[in-house]
Amino acid sequence: MIYNDASGQQQVINEQKTTAKSEILFNGPVYFQPYIFAVGSSWYFREPFQEVTIYKCKREFNHVKLNYNLVDQKLVVLYITDNNEHIPVELNTVLVDSFAVDNDMFVNSDLLSESLQFKYLLQINRHGVKLYAGFKKNFINRYSQNNQHGYISSLERTLFLFKNDTIIRLKSNKDLLKLLAHHKSDIREYLKRNKINIRKSDVTALKLLMEFINSKDTE
Repeated sequence: MIYNDASGQQQVINEQKTTAKSEILFNGPVYFQPYIFAVGSSWYFREPFQEVTIYKCKREFNHVKLNYNLVDQKLVVLYITDNNEHIPVELNTVLVDSFAVDNDMFVNSDLLSESLQFKYLLQINRHGVKLYAGFKKNFINRYSQNNQHGYISSLERTLFLFKNDTIIRLKSNKDLLKLLAHHKSDIREYLKRNKINIRKSDVTALKLLMEFINSKDTE
């Protein structure tokens, strides 16, 4: 089997081994990547597989090699056999409440809402009113003489505010101000002073924004 890693390089997997050991994380089918010959990468992490920690029902699984396919919203773990075969295995999302890499935490969206198109959401902040980001890429069936297999789109990000056990999509600064009307003037001033557009600002700026917003509720 051939699959593209996150850097766009093709990797060859020995197909003689088609199932992983019946361990809690490695009980899914071998992962067959869709749109394998399309131009571009469908993965979230740039490295072929990123070392993460997976959490489920207060259990912790460390040093798991994982990547997140943003086209089909699948989590894929790398299983290494005793013979050093490297096999990508589709991870059953029922087994994953969240996973962490460096200082970032991704949360299973089913824990927040059952109607989101993103399987996992990046948790921007962890206390008070919370902001989440969903990521997606799309397969574009546009073909040419030089490209007969289509394209993978650039990364798309959607923000959600989680307040009072309800998750709400944010499309603009205006949406944020409307939902947090009790601190509207302070938040508007902060956005203006720091030149923040929530559709375009990076995660660091959004974290600082949420720290400011939640600090207003403690004054």
